[in-house]
Amino acid sequence: GKYDQALQSYEQSLSIKRNKYGDKHPKIADAIHNIAIVYNHQGRFDQSLLQFEKALKVYTENFGHNHLDVAMTLNNMAIVYKKQARYDQALRHYQKALSIRKSQLGNNHPEVALTLNNIANVYSNQGKYEQALAQYQEVLTIYKSVFEEEDHPHIAL
Repeated sequence: GKYDQALQSYEQSLSIKRNKYGDKHPKIADAIHNIAIVYNHQGRFDQSLLQFEKALKVYTENFGHNHLDVAMTLNNMAIVYKKQARYDQALRHYQKALSIRKSQLGNNHPEVALTLNNIANVYSNQGKYEQALAQYQEVLTIYKSVFEEEDHPHIAL
């Protein structure tokens, strides 16, 4: 993709938002979060994690620790850690995101299932197949309760 161009656009956006809102506004966190995603796609994992940390700080200062934007950022940090094979850190961040999503969305929400699926993938990467299977079964249970038709793409095998 055109990641350098995207990065330049997001950095310009961040500069404009900083001039308008200062450093602690949620829109600043959104812009920083977007920069972190581009770094992740470029394979610049350390820079990505640094930007995610900055976004996480702004989100928590504005919304507290139990907000969906915090969960999204933790989830995206876990994705980076998983790519780096830093599985313990990935699991820790996925578990925090899962806790927030369950408290905000309930146990039977697609975002909860997605996070459980991510956790299962880490367990699978670690060779912890029984733990992975248990997570995948929970994901399937949620999807069956949310998507009633058996041929839905999230359910069909």
